[in-house]
Amino acid sequence: MKYSRVLVTGGAGFIGSHLVDALVKNGVTIRVIDDLSSGFKQNLEHLDKIEFIEEDISKLDVIQKVVSDIDIIFHIAANASVPMSVENPTLDYMSNMTGTFNLLKTCLDSEVKKIVYASSAAIFGEPKYLPINEEHSKMPISPYGASKLAAELYGFAFQETYGIKFTSLRIFNAIGPRQPRYVIFDFLNKLKKDNSNLDILGTGKNIRDFIYVGDVVKIFIDCAEKAISDGEAYNLGTGVGISITELAIKILKELNLNNTKLTYTGFSWKGDILKLISNPNKLKKDLNIKKFTPLSEALSDEINWFQQKIGKI
Repeated sequence: MKYSRVLVTGGAGFIGSHLVDALVKNGVTIRVIDDLSSGFKQNLEHLDKIEFIEEDISKLDVIQKVVSDIDIIFHIAANASVPMSVENPTLDYMSNMTGTFNLLKTCLDSEVKKIVYASSAAIFGEPKYLPINEEHSKMPISPYGASKLAAELYGFAFQETYGIKFTSLRIFNAIGPRQPRYVIFDFLNKLKKDNSNLDILGTGKNIRDFIYVGDVVKIFIDCAEKAISDGEAYNLGTGVGISITELAIKILKELNLNNTKLTYTGFSWKGDILKLISNPNKLKKDLNIKKFTPLSEALSDEINWFQQKIGKI
């Protein structure tokens, strides 16, 4: 890897910890900052050659110390919950906007050459067409989507104004081991408690584009390495959508649960988007991606992890 001193914000979380695993194999010096509000230190306990700092990126004095001798930043730390952003927009702003601005501002007086930022498909709001390409209009319908979009725009503005290279990766729905919440984990957790019935939030008709966390990590590292990604935004999805009901059926099949009844709450939450499917053409072209991990393989990996670490179903 062409960068030797790496900072991963949110590095104890789901995507962040997998990224740290991959970076360790690249032999770089790694510093992780995570306040453990949603991450888990045990995600990194098997690694002994990283520096871990338990702190909040919204604290400017902390960020100034953490960034001082870094070459590249993978910025993943954020509130990643749409419902939480609706319930507490101030917390969402502090985490996603203040934290990102502090990071960008501090980079001006540091050796940082590039930032690879974890954005979100939530910036698009309800799509006007599918699949969603990078040029699709941005009209977020939640504080979370708004804060991710604003942070992304600040990053590009700092590249134009100050020359700090910035790449934004708009993640659709990443899945895999260590995912501590969201639809697949929630399904598995419910089935662990009672596998006779699976209660699905909403109608089950929502469509999502799931991408394996291993693919996400590879894309993050490729963007760090390749100059073609400087100043670019990419949609991180496979281009294949699946309804939540179809997803539930796949999970039940993987678990050999043939008699589980599906029920629906009929209501969802504010900020929920009905359909999200990525157009990955730009991503594939610029980063020379030939294929993505099949959903069946990604599901199997997460289910195996869950049963080993959380409990048998």
